[in-house]
Amino acid sequence: KAARERREQKDHSACFKHFASSNHTHSSFSSLSATSIVTRGTYDPRDLVSSLSSRTSKICSFRNPSGINATAEELYKEGYKQACQQVKSPPPSTAVLRNVPISVKDCIGVRGCLQTGGLAVRTLERHRSPADSALVATLRSEGAIPIVRGNVSQCMMLPESANNVWGESLNPWDKTRTPGGSSGGEGALVAAGCVPLAVGSDVGGSLNLAYFKTDGWFHPCEAALRGLEETVDALRKEGHTVEEVKFPGSGADAYELYVKLAAAEGDMRCFHEGLEGEHYDMEFIPDKQRDHWARKAAEQMKDSEGLPLSVAVMTPLWRDEECLRIMKEVERVMGFEEKPQDYLD
Repeated sequence: KAARERREQKDHSACFKHFASSNHTHSSFSSLSATSIVTRGTYDPRDLVSSLSSRTSKICSFRNPSGINATAEELYKEGYKQACQQVKSPPPSTAVLRNVPISVKDCIGVRGCLQTGGLAVRTLERHRSPADSALVATLRSEGAIPIVRGNVSQCMMLPESANNVWGESLNPWDKTRTPGGSSGGEGALVAAGCVPLAVGSDVGGSLNLAYFKTDGWFHPCEAALRGLEETVDALRKEGHTVEEVKFPGSGADAYELYVKLAAAEGDMRCFHEGLEGEHYDMEFIPDKQRDHWARKAAEQMKDSEGLPLSVAVMTPLWRDEECLRIMKEVERVMGFEEKPQDYLD
């Protein structure tokens, strides 16, 4: 592990060497949006990658104990190499993400990278992705440059981003708070100005936990405002109709809703009947697959009188031969004859 970290540190030096020789600072590109990078089209992708990689290394890297620990694997060398290639062979003018440095969530496949899901067992070399996922391949084809992987929660099933592989991610605006999860690393990287665009995923609320105006107790988090409300505005501007889903604002409202349902046209009996499933009486269903030890005991008791006799012999350590000699005598007295058996029958 130490050798790998030294090798990675050496690889990062080429990227940071370019940054040191340029006239840019860590904040030069931290306020740029992906849109401004693409529309202006005058930024050298090597400057973008070098500057943002250096900023990420100082502010968000899991190697920096005083930072916000938002990263998983860091792809500065790979990102700089791709940036150099795009200087030689620029993406087409129609590429919607040309020269935009991005972060990609730990669980999404990137060529040569791990997909740990916050699990130490997934850090073995054999778990490295042989190729880009379809999502990352599409992003690269549009000119995007992955430079880092965002941290996640363990198994990606919690509204935080902490695990025993990459550590705990902190909120860049308030280190006493979490950036959320499981796409919290991506949110923290964007909020810290380390990348203009990050790719997360959402199954149970990773990006939008949760989308609502208010439920009577809480207001939506920033991820919901950015991930969904801005999307709603964009869709409406394109002519789509987007309806807000409203939930009962409090327990009292929920109770009122239930009472109104009871008083609605019809009666509660119809309501309950609609919820009932198929009725099934409990009955005993014999199982041919008996327990292994029950089958073995029954086999030993066959044609015997009474219950089987079990004899155990215990001897001090290093006296195994004495134990075996006693057991052999017990078997001789009991008339035990060992027979080969297939216990899987």
